[in-house]
Amino acid sequence: MLADWSVFVEGCLARLLKEAAAAREILGRGPVVALTSPPSFFDQVHVYATHQQLYEFMLEPELASYLEIGVTTVEDVIARVREIPFEPGMYLLSSMQKAISFGRVDQDWQRQLMNEVYRDSPISRAGDAFLRSNERASIFSEQQLFALQRLLVLYASAEETDALTREQDASLRIALFYTPGTVLTLDDRLESDEPESLADERWVRFFVGNGGFAANGWLKHDMARAHRMYQVIAASNHAKKKGYPNYCPLAEWLEDRYKMSFDELQAFGFAVYAGSRTMIQDGAPLAVTPEYFATTIFADRVEDGFRAFAADRKWFKQEFERSPESPRRAAFEIQPFLRRPGLRLRNGNVAVIAPRAIEAWLSATGTYYRLFDIARDKGDATRNQFTRFNGTLQEIYVRHLAHVAYPYPERRGSLAVGKVYGEQSYRKGKQTLLTSDVLIDLGLDLVLLEVTAKRLTEKTLVEADAESVRADLQMMIVKKMQQLGRVISDIFGDPSRLPVVELQWVEHVWPIVVAADGLFHNPTIWAYTEREVGDALRFSREQVHANVKPVVLLDLEEVEVLFGLVSAGIPLTTLLERKTSDLWRERDFKAMVSGEFAHRWDGDARFVSQEQQRAFRAIKRALGIPKP
Repeated sequence: MLADWSVFVEGCLARLLKEAAAAREILGRGPVVALTSPPSFFDQVHVYATHQQLYEFMLEPELASYLEIGVTTVEDVIARVREIPFEPGMYLLSSMQKAISFGRVDQDWQRQLMNEVYRDSPISRAGDAFLRSNERASIFSEQQLFALQRLLVLYASAEETDALTREQDASLRIALFYTPGTVLTLDDRLESDEPESLADERWVRFFVGNGGFAANGWLKHDMARAHRMYQVIAASNHAKKKGYPNYCPLAEWLEDRYKMSFDELQAFGFAVYAGSRTMIQDGAPLAVTPEYFATTIFADRVEDGFRAFAADRKWFKQEFERSPESPRRAAFEIQPFLRRPGLRLRNGNVAVIAPRAIEAWLSATGTYYRLFDIARDKGDATRNQFTRFNGTLQEIYVRHLAHVAYPYPERRGSLAVGKVYGEQSYRKGKQTLLTSDVLIDLGLDLVLLEVTAKRLTEKTLVEADAESVRADLQMMIVKKMQQLGRVISDIFGDPSRLPVVELQWVEHVWPIVVAADGLFHNPTIWAYTEREVGDALRFSREQVHANVKPVVLLDLEEVEVLFGLVSAGIPLTTLLERKTSDLWRERDFKAMVSGEFAHRWDGDARFVSQEQQRAFRAIKRALGIPKP
């Protein structure tokens, strides 16, 4: 039995490795991708159908009675949801979440799924016409499905049944049809009160608030990063040394809370991922039973694993009811699903809610929030200490990526072209200040990376609250640009403050801000940034003799790709020159790579692949799978 189970998990691991290494992965898997050339911001935008739009393509005269055409409201959708038994309704939507993950923006895939959901009906025919009307049109979206799953948690019937009746099944599919045009219609008043400029705060709130669904990382990178940061670096002597007084015993925290180590939690989650068939395109998803682990090392600890990974309907309902209901929250609140990606059914089995949910749980971000919840429960002092320590882990990780791209510093000679430095201290008057977190000396070019551990808060992503959006952008971008400006001004004003770099030879300075999670790149963010802090990196020749380039904003995954390209032989300055061009400055880095560098790179960041292999070896050890 164990042998069969091991072969199955091994097969899932091999499949993920193979898919992750494919060059097509460079395009990402999210609903925001660049598909045309020359690129523009609008290439990232996909249009999802509402019932109002589909009505325009429904020409059959009998349709009015079929769909009861009229004004449909959120309350009408909720009324249908109340007719639907919770568990079979969630199963159907989870099946759709799995299906859509294999073709989020693929129109042929959307068309196939639409025909399965609505069969040969006026809806299907209207949907097909809608898809043909716009090359970036889609029928279904993850947000639509998450919003309806949330409504099921809050309002579905408590009837204990394993199957929907024909009438209940029809009600759920019609509720799905109406969700985009009701639940996902925001009350931001952007249409009736159009902002005057790109930098207008209302547009900023709109695009930043939509970023939670636009962003979608690569699981290969996420699992590699989580392992390196929270298993390797966090437990290293480097992180424990005196220079980091904010050290937190993360391994002890996980053991105390979940009775499992980091590797065991990752192994358990990945085993559920494999056993639920979430990553396999063919077939419906499966609920994972406790017996699934009977012949594994987790046999006596299945409940510990399920408590960390899954929750019942009562828990989800309590989490969703913590904040007052609002149209914005109804459309965007999915955080409880990301914190517990498994639904504990009444028979004790666990069903995966959505691929995005379980992949988020396995990611570095998911690990961060598990640890953050523990730190918060320990009090404000520990929470603040953990936040600072997490920032340290990110700085070490980014510096390590740079060292991998530029190894063997002792061979680089007196003019240290390609030498990587951590932050350097210097004196300015009576103050002791620090440079940027990572410096790369390329002789004629100096690259400065400022790393921020700040993430978009729930209030920003869920509510698009104006004050929260301002505060998040201030911490993530504005302050970091100001810090970069201060460092550049100080070191060029007095080169003795940075003796490790021969600044007299530097002709170009490349400032980079690195955030933990990415923002949805768009002209609005950059217009707002230019207005708020555009002067921070502008200097006269008397102040700074080098040419200071426009700032580049990257997330950790993009830094991995950046240094993966450098390791593959593409000069860092070539990549940064292209990224700061007018064509790509306001677009995300991965879109640029897929558009212009895919023919020069196989999509495999060497260090990420190596770290992923280490992570999977740790998972296999935790699962008790013997070495071949």
